[in-house]
Amino acid sequence: MSNEDRSHEGIPMSDRRDISPLLASWSLEDGTVTARRILGEDGREQIQLRIPMGLLQFCPDGRPDGISPEGHESVLAWLRYLVQAGRKLTGEHWHELDREIMQYYHRRIALLAIAETERREGGNRQAAVDYARVVRDADHNLDVMDFIKQYNRDEEFAQAHEQYRAFVLGHRTLGATHYWLCRGEPEEALAAIQIGLDRLRRVYEDRGDPEALRRDPTAAQLVRLSERIRKEYGIDKTLQEQLREAVEAEQFEAAAQIRDQIRQRQAALNAPFKP
Repeated sequence: MSNEDRSHEGIPMSDRRDISPLLASWSLEDGTVTARRILGEDGREQIQLRIPMGLLQFCPDGRPDGISPEGHESVLAWLRYLVQAGRKLTGEHWHELDREIMQYYHRRIALLAIAETERREGGNRQAAVDYARVVRDADHNLDVMDFIKQYNRDEEFAQAHEQYRAFVLGHRTLGATHYWLCRGEPEEALAAIQIGLDRLRRVYEDRGDPEALRRDPTAAQLVRLSERIRKEYGIDKTLQEQLREAVEAEQFEAAAQIRDQIRQRQAALNAPFKP
């Protein structure tokens, strides 16, 4: 018996599942993130991401692999609990947090690709849901970075994660911007872009390289998107920009009127989203 034949001994036929036909039916597109939404055998929604050596599958909400580490919603939540309880974190804890970062990263890029396809095809309601999920997953990994900075004394380990902060912020801002566009709120989209650019600027200033913002491709994409939104929707100045100018010019009556308009808009935005 050859080594190859011997390697199959003891493996039940039901466990010899070759996924090659599945991969062959779903080709990987070069230079793009290839992802889709499916219904699992249990009838629940799942997110799939095609990768060169196969595919990854995630739950759309909660921890991507559907596991509750030690009864918590995520490893981050578990480690926060341990810190509050006065427990010392071990290398294995940090390793598990690293693994979780990658889960949330892969789901984030999959959701971003799916949402963009939905938006292009006119499915704004579902796209808004998925863009909100992009923001959620980006926020999770930003929170992880903050946690590492606060509690891990290994500067090299912390820096290895901190270097991706601008990248994650870029995704978060794109998700937030398109979320508001899908809800038909271009002024909120512009506000999301400005907030994102301000946060990116602070990241680069903290690194001692403020000029890096000009070299950031996502920042440039956001600036172009802002210009396109203003042109497409005929927005010269948003209400927030008008308010700032009125306050600076000490036009207090006008500022009060603009504040009323902003409050009315916020009340409308807090209502359930209807397509």
